[in-house]
Amino acid sequence: MLGRSILFQAEKHKDENSSMLQVIDYSYKKLASKYGKGGYAKMYYSDDKYKNFFGTIQEILADKDKLVEHEFTVVEKMDKEDKDKYGHPTIKPLFI
Repeated sequence: MLGRSILFQAEKHKDENSSMLQVIDYSYKKLASKYGKGGYAKMYYSDDKYKNFFGTIQEILADKDKLVEHEFTVVEKMDKEDKDKYGHPTIKPLFI
């Protein structure tokens, strides 16, 4: 999910020539508004997998530095393992 968020925000803000840190900040703001405390995401089917995800994402979002650390880890992983898959023209310059 963090990878998708980074790609989406990079695409959305491509005309701004955003730095990686700016893209991560946009990602944080969106994820916090959706999954953070009081966010608009609702659980329609209560299952353990979603409860675990929701607890983990809220824990990460509670500490912005922690989220930034996770996002950079995701980007590094994308760069090494998924470069072709995520070799999207907007995000590719972020790997250089």
